[in-house]
Amino acid sequence: MGFRRVTPQSAEHSDGFVVQSGGRFGFQYVEGDHVASVYRDPGPPASAIYRRTLTGWDPPFDDEALTGERKEQIFGRILAGLDFLEVPYEIVTDE
Repeated sequence: MGFRRVTPQSAEHSDGFVVQSGGRFGFQYVEGDHVASVYRDPGPPASAIYRRTLTGWDPPFDDEALTGERKEQIFGRILAGLDFLEVPYEIVTDE
């Protein structure tokens, strides 16, 4: 099925996860009661998204490790959600 818009800044996927704005400086991936955040630098014409800031689950689940493969899956899902929401972005992969 795919995504459906929940609010102007959030989208839910038929697989059960949500991609949403985490405020001015982040985006969030929500899966059940777990949240993973990625930092963004808002700015015209697009938000810069820092791949390295997706390090794992946010507290209180930060002691549950994410494999590199799982981080890539979550990052890809965040980008797919942003594409659906038509949020312009660029990916920052290095410092």
